[in-house]
Amino acid sequence: MKALIASLAITLALFTMSDASAEFLSAQQLKAAADDPKPEAQMFFIAYTAGVFDAGMGQAHCAPQSVSPPQVIALAKGILEQVPPEKLKEMSADMPLMYIFNKSWPCKSV
Repeated sequence: MKALIASLAITLALFTMSDASAEFLSAQQLKAAADDPKPEAQMFFIAYTAGVFDAGMGQAHCAPQSVSPPQVIALAKGILEQVPPEKLKEMSADMPLMYIFNKSWPCKSV
């Protein structure tokens, strides 16, 4: 997963630079990228999702090593489809992703 992030980091940087006034990415914008068939939009969605997944690993969620990138991407797309459009506008893009990753792979309390 970390190799995927490294290979897509330039695409992520270029895509986000196009709207320099944005202070954060909304869930609505992330869903738009997920729904957009253009390769650069798909690469952005995958890179952003992988970044959120990696950032939360071991703290917000504890996915097993056997989890594949396609599984993570499918979960992310699924939760974005379930959230009502008016709610997507109100939340940052990481919120629905962290929610579904935690729900799918919660960390066990020690």
